[in-house]
Amino acid sequence: MQEKLLQYTELKKSLFEGFFFNRYGIWLLPLFSAVLGIFTSPPFNIWPILFIALVPIFFFLSEKKGFLELFLGLFIYKLIFIAWVGYFVFEPIVFFLSALIFSFLSVPFFLISRYSKNVALYFLPFLWVFFEFIEAQYSIVPFYIITQGNLLGASHLLGSPEFLEI
Repeated sequence: MQEKLLQYTELKKSLFEGFFFNRYGIWLLPLFSAVLGIFTSPPFNIWPILFIALVPIFFFLSEKKGFLELFLGLFIYKLIFIAWVGYFVFEPIVFFLSALIFSFLSVPFFLISRYSKNVALYFLPFLWVFFEFIEAQYSIVPFYIITQGNLLGASHLLGSPEFLEI
């Protein structure tokens, strides 16, 4: 049993430590997770990628220890993902406030991970859903779009049935 665990840890080191878990490469994980999430939304609609889209951000969260690093990684992920999805689903506007609200997921995750990283990873799905709910409730973006429209102009996909599959 210990031999298999040793083989697994050596495999993890050889696969990830060389590139993803070095000083700069780990910052590509939130970007990679956002890009995978982008492929699940219109106009691509490759929805099976959704099952693995969050794996890179979870690797990032499991490896980073500082609060500012966690906050910045979550902010990068959410800003890139929501900017693309918001452009093709609603209107071409950057959802800065939504990304900022979601990035505060790093606060309880950091506090719990100071106790134990395994406990923090156990509570991560619950925290993720909670902060998605808070983002949906207290972000001004959906209310703004519904009541005022967009000052930047209408999306080029608005009323485009071939992209919306209507």
